[in-house]
Amino acid sequence: MLSIISPSGEEAPIITKDYSITENLGSAITINATFPLTNENKVGAAMIQPFAKIREPTTHEEFYLDSPKIDDSGEVEVWTLTGTQKGPKELSWQYISGTVKSDKTRDYKLFVQECLEFLAQKTKKIAFQLGDTEQDGKPITLDLAFDPQSYPDGFGNGNALDLLKKCAKDFGFEYRFENYTCIVSRKLGVKDAFVFIDSVNCQKINMQQTYSNIKTRINVKANPYKTTQNSVDHSKAKSKKRSKSHKSDYAKFHKLEEPTHKTDKVPNYEITITATKSTTTDESNSDGSKETWKTVQVYKKNVPIDVNTSKTDKPTTGDNTDGTSSSSTKKPKTKRNGPLYQLQLTYTSPMVAKNNYPVIDHKPVILKGTYTKEGLLKKAKSLLDDQAKITITVTGANFKKFSHPEPAEIQIGNQGWLKPLHDAKEQYSRITGYVKYPADESKEDQVTIGNVKLNPVSWMMKERQERRRVESLYADMQNAIYDIDSQHDLQMQSINNLYDMTSWLNDWQAQNYQLILKNSKATNDKFAQLEKNAGSEKK
Repeated sequence: MLSIISPSGEEAPIITKDYSITENLGSAITINATFPLTNENKVGAAMIQPFAKIREPTTHEEFYLDSPKIDDSGEVEVWTLTGTQKGPKELSWQYISGTVKSDKTRDYKLFVQECLEFLAQKTKKIAFQLGDTEQDGKPITLDLAFDPQSYPDGFGNGNALDLLKKCAKDFGFEYRFENYTCIVSRKLGVKDAFVFIDSVNCQKINMQQTYSNIKTRINVKANPYKTTQNSVDHSKAKSKKRSKSHKSDYAKFHKLEEPTHKTDKVPNYEITITATKSTTTDESNSDGSKETWKTVQVYKKNVPIDVNTSKTDKPTTGDNTDGTSSSSTKKPKTKRNGPLYQLQLTYTSPMVAKNNYPVIDHKPVILKGTYTKEGLLKKAKSLLDDQAKITITVTGANFKKFSHPEPAEIQIGNQGWLKPLHDAKEQYSRITGYVKYPADESKEDQVTIGNVKLNPVSWMMKERQERRRVESLYADMQNAIYDIDSQHDLQMQSINNLYDMTSWLNDWQAQNYQLILKNSKATNDKFAQLEKNAGSEKK
């Protein structure tokens, strides 16, 4: 039974079992419900209006109604309701003004807790909770769970939900909502939550692979050095007004003293310029990946500009339209550049060297923050998708009964092993979406599972460990199958023995019958002979 809640807080029931709850990784939970307009549902149907909510009884989640539909083609009207979880829905309604900033002493870096507390303070309803409680056996907090990120312009000034998504992308966390509580985790779900073997503890495992997402090389730039203010604000109006200040910030002219003697060659001007020196290095790793680093050093230096002319080469002058004269000797023009990126990395996936994948370039990525080499390499690896995207659908499975190592509910992010038919390779996979039918036991929950991205070394180690566990599971199943086969063999042996005995009895009966016929004929012949002899004696 669902409940309809009006914007004023009034509540009425909707009697139906025909509803489903859908959740996908990185998206809000949605509900889809269908009910007939019977007498007991008329009060609830009358409360359906904009900004009304549906409450689901098993999870107590509340959903804002999106698009009610009415089908009146039958004898009774049938209503279909769809709704979106109230936490992310209300976030999408809010625009946050203002920013939270750091200073230059911290390289403009903010901790994740500062960003999330800023969102919580501005929205006034959303509370953030860390899903991970331990790291390497030690208690952790939000600040310890994620590395700080650089925001030179501050964090804020945007749609609240968009800011949360940006924060998740920058810090590398996943999140899901439970009403107004947002659970933040490095990786949602638990490991080793299930083992499913096709046609053993589920009806069917369907697998679909997509190769179009694969990229094997990426170029990432970070640590910007702002040479001019114009590199930050590209609007035409401001660039025109500030062109002189930009020029003076990037290149400053200093007039020198006039020479004391005519023979002295002293320039009239010198210019302070921003110069760069770049260093490029190539590195090859043991896992087959390649790294090309470009480090740019930025420094300032003064360059003399000789604009003296000899007496014979006098500067030419010309008359302007207003009657004034102008000299052809001009100060050298400076070039306004955008920001210089002091750290650049071109990372090539190990799949190119080990699996002979072609080089497929990812779109170049520019990061505004300040990164170390290790941090930039980690970021580049996370942005590069060098493995096939695998979507797996498991049908006809009782997840609560067959979950491994112990029963657990279907949750986004849970990880486990799948074994398809025909000796296909086991897949270590992760639940990325589900459709639940909480009130209808006749309908199977539908679960969508995707592959887990692992580096080659971790993959081999994990594969060995999990293969042993899966082999142990196979061994137990084989023992059970052997016991069944043994019993079957005994039954077949008994049947064969019975068949042999039946055949022997049939043969024995046939032989006895033939013997009886033979004896009967012999007896009849003797009787005939005796009768014949008796007749002869009478004569």
